[in-house]
Amino acid sequence: MEGDWKEVVAIYRQHPLLAPNAKINGLGDTALHLAVSLGPENIVEELVKIISEKDKNKEALKIKNELWNNPLHLAASMGTPRMCICIAEAVPELGKTRNKEGESPLFLAALHGKTDIFLCLHFICIRNSKSKQPDTSYYRKNGGETILHCAIKREYLGELFVYNFLRINV
Repeated sequence: MEGDWKEVVAIYRQHPLLAPNAKINGLGDTALHLAVSLGPENIVEELVKIISEKDKNKEALKIKNELWNNPLHLAASMGTPRMCICIAEAVPELGKTRNKEGESPLFLAALHGKTDIFLCLHFICIRNSKSKQPDTSYYRKNGGETILHCAIKREYLGELFVYNFLRINV
């Protein structure tokens, strides 16, 4: 909570099955949630590496907070492509998960105008899909709003973003 990321990494190494699962604030975030939101990329990568090495099911990467956001939801909203790739490649099915609003990490990347993150996550989801086509419900949240609605409403109308959305869904 105080930003001593080296200490967080040390605690994860000392207690690799307990520390990553500990919820440390009122919102139910883990240290990884906070690292994604507040920490440097290399710390997120180190924490994901420790989790991946010590827990074959990587359960700590799947932990949701009170808003049902897992670390990939946060990375897609406010992180970097590097963080998203690190988390999504460790547990590709996180791209399908929904928060309380029904938003997937792909939806949140679009909502926040993170075209680069959207494209990275889209690629990872397609690469790991058996049908080689993602479930297009990733692009729609509860209530029916789609990523195209987000792009228009928030004026994230970069040619690349619109082109890729249309290419994916046509």
